[in-house]
Amino acid sequence: MRQAASLILACAGFLAAQDRIDLPPAERSFFSPSRRYTLTLKGAQATLRTAVGKLVWQKILPHEQGPRDALVTNSGHTVLADEWINVASPHAITLIDRAGGATAHFSADDIFRTLGVEKKLVVAKARHGVWITDGPTISPDGKAVTFHSGGRTLTLLLADGHLAVSD
Repeated sequence: MRQAASLILACAGFLAAQDRIDLPPAERSFFSPSRRYTLTLKGAQATLRTAVGKLVWQKILPHEQGPRDALVTNSGHTVLADEWINVASPHAITLIDRAGGATAHFSADDIFRTLGVEKKLVVAKARHGVWITDGPTISPDGKAVTFHSGGRTLTLLLADGHLAVSD
């Protein structure tokens, strides 16, 4: 009987360990393609600096543990994708301009509506978080960022923060 109880407790501990979400690394850095800018994330604190170390902006992000992914363009735009934890985030996509102001902000529900694809299909195809299949990537002309989700392509226009969808 004692062995059975020990086995049950061991299995419960194993399952709980599998369900655990690790914290993000203490510090993560993202570079623009030209390496002109560096975005540094320490939890939910973000700092954008030039290649010579000059501070462009610094801010506390609304993400609980920090974003899952980020990128910086050669023009200094920053795109933050999702939450570190696997949830349908109110901060699915955030676009920050070079001055540090948020110029666009989309929740996971905004993304699901924009895609026009059944939510369970989007989630089933997601490989990063609850909606991202692949991305973000900067367009060759540096004017947009693309994400793949639910069999469709989301394009975030950096000039105005407009989000468009295509197949």
